[in-house]
Amino acid sequence: PMCTSRDETTTTTMTSSSNWLPLENDTKLLNKYIRRLGADTDSVEFVDILGFDDELLSMVPQPVLAVLLLFPITKENEALKQKEENENSKVNKKLWFIRQTIGNACGTIGILHAVANNLDTIAVSDNKSWFDKFLSDVKDKSPEERARILEKNDEITQKHDENAQESNLETNQQTDVHFVAFVQVDGEIYEMDGRRSKPQFRGDTSEDSFVFDAAKICRARMQLNPNDWMKFSAIALCKK
Repeated sequence: PMCTSRDETTTTTMTSSSNWLPLENDTKLLNKYIRRLGADTDSVEFVDILGFDDELLSMVPQPVLAVLLLFPITKENEALKQKEENENSKVNKKLWFIRQTIGNACGTIGILHAVANNLDTIAVSDNKSWFDKFLSDVKDKSPEERARILEKNDEITQKHDENAQESNLETNQQTDVHFVAFVQVDGEIYEMDGRRSKPQFRGDTSEDSFVFDAAKICRARMQLNPNDWMKFSAIALCKK
């Protein structure tokens, strides 16, 4: 699963009454989903990250454009989030960011962060595609305004729920997990979490080392939660 309504109602003031069905962290389903939204899956695809050690990471096709991490919502992770929200960290102005206001939407929010920050590589230029229409509509909007526009977008609600219904999850399943994206811009790595007010700077990186650098952050998050390692998983958006 990708997300639950619990993380929307207890950790952010930007909430809506909308609640989508949870998506499953399944690369086959997610590749079908981004294809429906307008990404050219002949040139990019999601692949599983089987583990965070270098040997397993070296099996991930390069270049990696983004990493999506699924992790449990625990008091340790919430404390880290709250601490960092109160700190001033740099944010590259080139980054595309959207807040999350819809329950169970963190999978779609993560995908948006992965795709919208790689438009120089990912083709979504078909003006009939959902990606192209939505990204054009919200181009000059704030992260909060983008969230409100997404709430009112019936097409994405339908496509999200169609994808969710193809999964093996029960539609009323409650899980305490959440998806975030890691992206790179100008040699820097950022964590993109719609439950936060802004992107979070995570250090320097390069195209070749990006997936390894993202994995270090994921490992550190796991070490904060030694009793919940089984709830962590990750996938990479790779250029074919």
